Amino acid sequence: MQAVDLYQTHLLHYLIGLTRHHHDAEDLLQSLWNHVLLNFKERDILNLPILRRKAYQHFVDAYRSKMRRPVDMREDYTGIEPVATPAEAYTDAEESAFKRQFWSELPGIDLTDQQKECLWLHARFSYSYSEIAEKLGIGKSTVGDAITIARDKIKQAFEHPNA
Repeated sequence: MQAVDLYQTHLLHYLIGLTRHHHDAEDLLQSLWNHVLLNFKERDILNLPILRRKAYQHFVDAYRSKMRRPVDMREDYTGIEPVATPAEAYTDAEESAFKRQFWSELPGIDLTDQQKECLWLHARFSYSYSEIAEKLGIGKSTVGDAITIARDKIKQAFEHPNA
C-alpha cells in the first residue's frame, strides 16, 4: 500500500499523458496495480522506473487490443438499409470523353499508353498498384515504374514548359 500512496498520482498523470483520456488512464492504472500486487516481488513494487515501464506496457497492450478488435455494430443493427448507389457515376462513354479531355490538356508530354492508363487508374479511381496490375494484367512493379515515370514527365513539363 505504500507504493500506491507514493506513486498513484504520478502514474495516473503518466497514463493520462499516454492515453489523453482520464477514464482510460484510471482503468489502466487499476489493472496495473492489480498486476503489480499479484505478480511483483515486494522490492520491485517500490521501484518507480519498473512501475512506469509496466504502465507503458499496459497502455500498449490496451491500444493493440483496441486496434485488433474493432467494434462491429453492423450485425446488431436492424435499422434502415442503405440505399444502393451506382458504382460508377459516369457512363463508359462519358468516362472516355473525360479521359480524352484530361490528356488533351497535357499536350507535349510523351507517355506510353500503359503509363497513361496506370496513372489514370491510380489518380482517377485511387486504385492501388496491385489493383491496377490485376486489371491490366501486368506486374505490380511495372505499374509503380509507369506511374513514377509519368509523374516525373508531367512534373518536368510543368517546371520547364518550353523545353
